[in-house]
Amino acid sequence: MNKSRNRSPRWLTLVLLILLLLSYCTWWIHQDHSNAAGNMQKILTSNMHVLLAASSDEMTRMESAGLLAEIGVPAVPHLVEALYSESHDVIKYAAGTLGVIGPDARGALPTLIVMMKDEHPLRRRSALALIGYIGPDAYEAIDELMPFLGDPDPLICGRAVESLGRIGPRALIAAPRIHTLMRHKDWGVRARAIESLEKMCALTPEVIQNIYRARLDPHPSVRKTALDTLTRIAPPLSTLPSKGPWGTIS
Repeated sequence: MNKSRNRSPRWLTLVLLILLLLSYCTWWIHQDHSNAAGNMQKILTSNMHVLLAASSDEMTRMESAGLLAEIGVPAVPHLVEALYSESHDVIKYAAGTLGVIGPDARGALPTLIVMMKDEHPLRRRSALALIGYIGPDAYEAIDELMPFLGDPDPLICGRAVESLGRIGPRALIAAPRIHTLMRHKDWGVRARAIESLEKMCALTPEVIQNIYRARLDPHPSVRKTALDTLTRIAPPLSTLPSKGPWGTIS
């Protein structure tokens, strides 16, 4: 009984897709074929986000998200609209698809800056992360990202650190604050701080010294991040023995 109920959304979605394709084929026969590809994109883009929101089937959502990612820029407004869904799954897939589109989703930046302050925690975290995936073109969000470096929620703070790192050297103004976060109480924040300082080209002698010390961090992921960073920037330092505690502060 439960099994048949779980399958029904999948079948409904497939029927919708078939009807969409049949209607397109009928229309295509009577149109100029030179514009067919562009028109197909418009039809899929305007309907895939509906399937993303309406379907409870994970595989269908993944397929819809994949199609939208391939479409690229024309899909961005629909994916941003999907971020305002009340469904955690829809927000997750829409954010993941925008992340795949990456710098080409720069048109969503003004909305994402506003969304960083949204009351919905997943929507807020998604916006913080997606700004970073836009890359250097998201430099306009630097001032808005800075306050989140002091957020008590390590998930929020960590995403702000990561996004500033992805923006790169243009976000160098944030480097001193991110440097202090190398000793944050949360291991995820510490690891992201190391990665971001490298991406921002903020590797001062003091920063490199603290990355070297991070080889003794209590968490294995931070130790690995430190070693990987040292291997890229100063190979001899990654193999030197060292002793001593590496404390953390809040």
